[in-house]
Amino acid sequence: MPRQGKRRKKSRPVNKEEQVGATETKNTPRCFVLKRGHVGDRIKDLVKDFRNVMMPNCAKSLRESKHNRIEDFIAVAAHYNVTHLVMFTATKSATYMKLARLPHGPTLTFK
Repeated sequence: MPRQGKRRKKSRPVNKEEQVGATETKNTPRCFVLKRGHVGDRIKDLVKDFRNVMMPNCAKSLRESKHNRIEDFIAVAAHYNVTHLVMFTATKSATYMKLARLPHGPTLTFK
């Protein structure tokens, strides 16, 4: 009868290219692009176009609602390895774009 019990398992050689590809995808900057508040149709189109520009590393069909807060997006961002947050807002006087580095990085505001 063959011997039964625990034996040392042989390890298979690891492909170096797969390891490099995994670390590159983890280190690639990713972003959420969203709009806040009541914005017009032009800003909605701008958000859609900006998502297409950032497409390989952006959530294209990110769903937003009135009840979502920025903290909700930041909490989910860590799970999806998101490093940047781009927000568009509009007032009567101007349109603003905020670019934030997550989780505690600097924030740039463009008018």
